[in-house]
Amino acid sequence: MTELSSLPRTEAADKKSLAASRRGDTLRKASVAIGCVALFLVFSVLNSTFYQPSNLIDIMLQSSINTVIAVGMTLVIMTKGIDLSVGSIVGLASMVAADMLSHGLLAGVGAGLLVGLVCGFLNGVLIARLKLPDFIVTLVATDRRGTTTPACAARLAPT
Repeated sequence: MTELSSLPRTEAADKKSLAASRRGDTLRKASVAIGCVALFLVFSVLNSTFYQPSNLIDIMLQSSINTVIAVGMTLVIMTKGIDLSVGSIVGLASMVAADMLSHGLLAGVGAGLLVGLVCGFLNGVLIARLKLPDFIVTLVATDRRGTTTPACAARLAPT
């Protein structure tokens, strides 16, 4: 390995700049993990029940839905696309699943998955086959949220 001082000035500066850039990239990549560990430590100190296994399981269960959505959105973004309808489709599928749970767990989960699959398939056909802009298709698809509000309101209305 060559000593930085023995290289010509510009080459030594380039190597030093490259090393600083790599340190910055490493710090940037590790910043989320560092932030999570810092939050974990702060909450553990502030609340003695935070570090309980049941609480950690609750945190993982509550974040699992967002994790699944984030993985799907990552795939969409990797293909240089955008999907604005994710929240609306999740809301509609969740409402249908909750409504169908009275017919059994399998019926509820199956109905929710089927609604999500059909909505995603419709978006996919409109974007991939009909070559419509993904921004417009998914923006229009956010109107599915409008179908859940009246249905939920009707269920919650006092009789």
